Amino acid sequence: MNILGLEMSGYFDEDINSQLQVLSPTGLKYVDSMPLAQRLENFGEIFRRNIGGLVLSDDLSPPKELLGLAQKRQMPVLSTPL
Repeated sequence: MNILGLEMSGYFDEDINSQLQVLSPTGLKYVDSMPLAQRLENFGEIFRRNIGGLVLSDDLSPPKELLGLAQKRQMPVLSTPL
């Protein structure tokens, strides 16, 4: 499991393939501050790495563009109250 942080800015140092990725409230707030094109590019790169799925903490709702990319890749997106 990996908490998305630097990856959301486009920096990938570690191999995140096959791992569940967690997006926290702080991460989502950062994502919401990005221009749409940058969000699409960064989420696209995350999904191209064949992650195990995306989990949004604190009952967060995923952005529409994230759901669109996830559906194209048949990638699970889950939300949890934890």
